[in-house]
Amino acid sequence: FNIKKGAFVKLYFVNDIGVSRFRLFPFFISLIIAPFCSARIVSPGERLWDMQRLVTESSCDATIHQTDFAGGAMTISSTGVYCFAEDLSGAITIAADWVTLDFGGHCLAGSLSISSDKVTIKNGTILPTVAGGSDGITVTSSSNGARIYDVVIQCEDQSSSGVGLNGMLINGNNWEVYNCAVIAGAGNSATNDGGNAIVISASANNIAVHDCILYGADGGNSSSGSIAGAGGHGIDVDAGATQIEIANCTIFKTGDGGANGSTGDGGDGGHGVNVTSGATEIRSEEHTSELQSH
Repeated sequence: FNIKKGAFVKLYFVNDIGVSRFRLFPFFISLIIAPFCSARIVSPGERLWDMQRLVTESSCDATIHQTDFAGGAMTISSTGVYCFAEDLSGAITIAADWVTLDFGGHCLAGSLSISSDKVTIKNGTILPTVAGGSDGITVTSSSNGARIYDVVIQCEDQSSSGVGLNGMLINGNNWEVYNCAVIAGAGNSATNDGGNAIVISASANNIAVHDCILYGADGGNSSSGSIAGAGGHGIDVDAGATQIEIANCTIFKTGDGGANGSTGDGGDGGHGVNVTSGATEIRSEEHTSELQSH
């Protein structure tokens, strides 16, 4: 610990239930804690999540190479810190608890699926492809207590008829997303909606999204007699989702509805934050967006 004389110190205790925070005098810290533990220095402003592992995340337990993919896919099935050795292409599934995936500034041309607990995704770029057919990051309903930060997601637009890709689809519980930039993919052709930057599904509970830049994508244009696709939202909160906090985000763009044909209807435009009726305990503050319920 890096403790200055006369300063208060905050201690964070992370467990399966949640986080408890205490403010203690440094006198008691030095008497009670210092003799019994050795810990790395906590940098000023470091987040509490960065203390949930007792090992330093600067070391890697394994590095990932393109040769580790079989048939364009790979699964991480053991606890550890995994680091990209290079830019990669394919689909990664994380099926083990307590996994940190550190892109190290590299790029994944493909998608990421998470079905386990206590997962950290950080420091890189994901480029979901139409050919891959999956959203950038999919968090399944079985995933609990994890985070995504310092990640850029830029979805590929549909080049033929199809619904736009979402940047993130969160079905799990107790997830935090921060300091990310997410660009959804545009839909193509009639009735095909644009993708949403982030979708928080009906099964999601206790999700925090903050300090992110988000882009909804455009809907597909219609042909004669058809309805055009709707524009995507910055964040789409589905009915059934509970305890959702959105703060300090910039919705840089909402998706435009697709253009109408000679007799077709134009699609509806997207919204900054779209909350479907039936979602509960939604807190949205201090961000540039348009809030819409339907």
